[in-house]
Amino acid sequence: MSEFVNKTTDTDQLKARSVELAERVYRQKDQAKGLDERKIFDDTGDELIRIKNPNRFYFAQSMLESVALWTNLLRSLAHEINVADQKIRDTNPMSLDAATAFLRKWAARYQESSAAEVEETGRQIQDALGRLEAKKTPQDIKGALNYLLSFAESVLAHVHSGHDPRTETVNDTVLQTRAIRDALLTARDIMIDARELIAADTGEIMRDENVQLARESLNEIYAHMESSLDR
Repeated sequence: MSEFVNKTTDTDQLKARSVELAERVYRQKDQAKGLDERKIFDDTGDELIRIKNPNRFYFAQSMLESVALWTNLLRSLAHEINVADQKIRDTNPMSLDAATAFLRKWAARYQESSAAEVEETGRQIQDALGRLEAKKTPQDIKGALNYLLSFAESVLAHVHSGHDPRTETVNDTVLQTRAIRDALLTARDIMIDARELIAADTGEIMRDENVQLARESLNEIYAHMESSLDR
């Protein structure tokens, strides 16, 4: 599992981008509610300004992914950081077709689980993928993308829970999950209509379906994701 881990290509442009993103994160920190959220933004910015560290974008995302409730602003920021991380690793963004193929494989494995919550998660993923394929209405498609996006975010939050993310090593499963998250986010953002943009501009936060899964279930879910990279 080392396809992306040791392959980095840093440039002055990426270092400048890192500083620019850090400045944005620190500004966001000033608007954060509560000490915990402010600390997350502070830690994210601190990672981004370590411009000599080729894994700075990776660990900045790890800090940001510990946010309990995502907004579209946070998702946009995480996406931009991940785009920079992909550039430094010389990897391409994942297509929606590739992302749904991974999700379909994982869902099939989850549905074989003896744990009811894991099996139900597999069914929910399959249902969301079916709604995407059916393409009945924009609302159906967006709802399916929201569920899958929240699932990916829940998995990423689980990876970093219970310890300091800066103690982690760069992990291909995390890189893959972020690529899937970005593919889903890009597909959903293309569908955002003018009415939603106006609502967001006036300060309304568009909240999505929040997937809540038990730690034991997430352990099994993540294990299946890791094993899929070895196949």
